[in-house]
Amino acid sequence: NSCYIPPESLSDYSEKQLIGKLAANLVMSEDFIFIGPGYTCLEVAKCLKDKNFLSVMTMNISAAIELSDIPEFRLTTVPGDFTRRNGTYYVTGPLLLDYFHNVHFDKIFLTIDGFSLKRGFSVLDETIAKIFQPLLKQADEVIICATASKINKNAMAYLGPANLATTFVTDTTPP
Repeated sequence: NSCYIPPESLSDYSEKQLIGKLAANLVMSEDFIFIGPGYTCLEVAKCLKDKNFLSVMTMNISAAIELSDIPEFRLTTVPGDFTRRNGTYYVTGPLLLDYFHNVHFDKIFLTIDGFSLKRGFSVLDETIAKIFQPLLKQADEVIICATASKINKNAMAYLGPANLATTFVTDTTPP
């Protein structure tokens, strides 16, 4: 599946805000979800506030802060090294490599740094790729959120093939 936002819809919101809103619409009350790092995943979190009784695990500290005042949510942050990239704060590092060993999610939301039909999905950081790869096998749905700037681009660390995502939410026509 893919979700496409027509360009004429972009007048009121930025691309990342619209992607976040569309992706958040895929979440049902009482889901157990994982929110990955990045600004687009932060926008997903901002749009979850009308859901009921979510269980959210995240490495995105900015998203955790955004959701921290909702008493009906069970919010868990993961252990690791605190870092910042592109205006958001998140946790990464070797502690996370085995952290998700026995955790299963209804849905995971991830952003990527590159996507091409030939190479599939990729990210800038090898450690992030190693953290994400087990997560991808432990979710009913993998929802990748990315702007058009990530399409037909490769990043350093391979994440998975083009059919990795159950849903690809973007602001362009997917290839």
